[in-house]
Amino acid sequence: MIFKKVVVISAHADDETLGAGGTIFKLKKKDTKVYWLQVTNSHGFGGTDHHFKKKDIQIDKVKKFYKFDGVFKLNFEAGEIYKVPKDLFINRASEVIKKIKPDTIFINYYNDVHSDHLYTFENFKFLFKSFRYPYIKNILMMEIISETDHGPQVALDNFKPNFFVNIDKYIKKKCSAMQLYKTEIMKKPLPRSIDSIKSLSRYRGSQCGCEFAEAFMILKQVKD
Repeated sequence: MIFKKVVVISAHADDETLGAGGTIFKLKKKDTKVYWLQVTNSHGFGGTDHHFKKKDIQIDKVKKFYKFDGVFKLNFEAGEIYKVPKDLFINRASEVIKKIKPDTIFINYYNDVHSDHLYTFENFKFLFKSFRYPYIKNILMMEIISETDHGPQVALDNFKPNFFVNIDKYIKKKCSAMQLYKTEIMKKPLPRSIDSIKSLSRYRGSQCGCEFAEAFMILKQVKD
């Protein structure tokens, strides 16, 4: 699978790090163009202006840390995606995708527990239409700790990875990126702790013959 121009879709800022942080650093090292599409802004969940400002500062630090080739924002309020008219969401998102013309999309798992994740995936199904977006060759679902693993554990709906990325050289940078999210990082044994993040990466690494890995599910792969 060849990646030349990638878009990582985050329902919330920090999803890109939890789901694909090591992979982003690895792709950037290979001179792949990587773009960050933020679906929601820092507002929502009943926070204060001071809290929102802190989160905005953190997000800006993360953007600079990854050195993304571009950052785009749909600017919907966190926790309120279910209220957004589907046509408004799709039209706004489609404008970004058509501007970037990526060959690869990373997006959250379709059955994550958070409603913002569920509606983000549901609305982004338009990307599956190859006759409208012929440049998109690869679509992969990310495993986002605290969301993917906390959804209903029904056998047929479990996250079953079929694509692994060795991030042995990038696990430290992934953890450093997550630590920039001071309002989101947790203490162990909670899921968004550095300890839990490394444990999941180590487990995925054990499945593919390396020390640390990130796991994905391939939804689409086109070989020209």
